[in-house]
Order: sequence, then C-alpha cells, then structure tokens
Amino acid sequence: MGSDTEDKVSLATFTAPQRSWCRRFFVPCTALAAVIAIATSVLFMVGALPVTNPFPKMVVDYYMSDSITFHSAAFKPGEEIPKTYTADSDNVSPPLSWSHVSLPEGTVSLVLTVEDIDFIGGSKNPFVHWLIYDIPADVFHGLPQHIKSGSFTEKVEVSPRGTMDTVPILQGVNSFGSLGYRGPEPPIGKGAHRYFFHLYAIDGIFGEEAFESPPQRSELLGTMYSKFNVLGKGVLMGTYERTDSERKLRGKI
Repeated sequence: MGSDTEDKVSLATFTAPQRSWCRRFFVPCTALAAVIAIATSVLFMVGALPVTNPFPKMVVDYYMSDSITFHSAAFKPGEEIPKTYTADSDNVSPPLSWSHVSLPEGTVSLVLTVEDIDFIGGSKNPFVHWLIYDIPADVFHGLPQHIKSGSFTEKVEVSPRGTMDTVPILQGVNSFGSLGYRGPEPPIGKGAHRYFFHLYAIDGIFGEEAFESPPQRSELLGTMYSKFNVLGKGVLMGTYERTDSERKLRGKI
C-alpha cells in the first residue's frame, strides 16, 4: 500500500470532469445505499419483511402440532422410564405404539429419534439414544420391546405386531457411537433428565443407499428435511434419574 501522501497525490491527479462525476454520482449513491439499509432494518424489526431462514421447513416442522397419537405401554407421558429400559438394567428399547388413523394422508414411512435434551448440548445438540428410520407406515402401528441391532449393519429385522413375518428397518448411530438403542444413563446425583421420543411421518423412504455409512442425527435429519416433506409428528417424553443409591449399587463408592 502507498503512503497517505501518495494517496492524496493520486486523488489530486483526477481531472476536473472526473472529480465532478464523483461528486455528482458517487456521493448520492452512497447516501442512498445507507438510507436503503436503514429502512430495510426498520422493516425487519417491525415484521413488515420476512426473515430469510436457510432451513424454513425445519422451523415449520419444529412448531408443527403433535398430530400423531404416540405412547408407550411401559410408561405414561412425563413419567419415569422403567429401569429395565435404561443402562442400569437390561438396556432394551421400550415398546412404542401410535395410532394408524392419526398418521397424515400421504405418509409413506416414519422416523424415530430419542434424545436427552438435558445433556450439555441442550435441545439444539441433544445426546442421542436412538435413531431408527424407514419404518413402513402401512405395516407398523408401533415397535415391540427390545429391538436388536447388528454390530456392523444398520438393518434390523422387526416383526409387526400380530405377525411372524419380519420387515427390515434401518437404524443410525447414537451419541455413544454404537448402532441402535442405548438407554438413559444420566449423571449420578444430578437430577432427572428428560428423554424425548420424536416420531416423524414423511412422504418417502430413504433406502439403504441413502447414506454411505449409518447416519448420525444431523445427517439423518438434514437429509429428511431436504428430501422429504414432514407431514406430521408425535412426541413422547419420559424421565430418568440416577441417585447416590445407584452409585452404591454399581460399586462406585
């Protein structure tokens, strides 16, 4: 860069017509741009203009009412999840049910996530306990207890209620780094954590070729929102707390 003196000399070398052009056009345009910027900011503040969101579908679906009737025979909404479904016992997935008639028209498959929002990351970056997707909406009205997962594949064979046949559905990677379900395991003596079971009804299926490897939450939901329409959702919340008595039982003290 040149010195201040050099800059002044270069400006001084403009011809009279050039200086006149700058005064006539550049200064008014700069002022106009400032006025437009201020006016736009005011319009955004009063809500006259919409704020552009890079994930508009995700925001709409987040505030979508819980249209799907969704529950578990193991615990009632807002109540404690029985120990058998946690890391302190059998660590198996709980039975889940949803009303087939409450699924929106056009539903092809269902996606289920189980998240601990009281973990460090909160609701924006929850601790994931289960990801399961490509649940055929025309076959399943729920999921049985204790859905197993293979060590090296996301595919799991599940029998719909009342049948002996099995149907393949897919699972993703939880925050422990393993496939399938892993139950609540909150810090001992830190109070109850809330575990949200989110059920999404979408108008398509992912298929086994959708991901190069079993997806994590961000990849699964990102693909879901970019490729499909979320037609409806259901939410079930259960809690779990580990007290100091758990510490004694586990031989920690």
